[in-house]
Amino acid sequence: NKYINKKLQDWNKTLAKLQQKVDINLSVAVGYSSGKGENFDSIIREADRMMYENKNKMHEQLEG
Repeated sequence: NKYINKKLQDWNKTLAKLQQKVDINLSVAVGYSSGKGENFDSIIREADRMMYENKNKMHEQLEG
């Protein structure tokens, strides 16, 4: 979803600015999913998978 991805990018920019003002490391991993008429557990699993994918990308960017 382009809208959600844009909001996540905005959030990451805001977090990066905040990071420059404090002496602690901050990171937030987010995952989302939607599914009208789908099994709730599968929607939660997909959101969880996306959160860990996001988290891994963040770690790669910090290390690389």
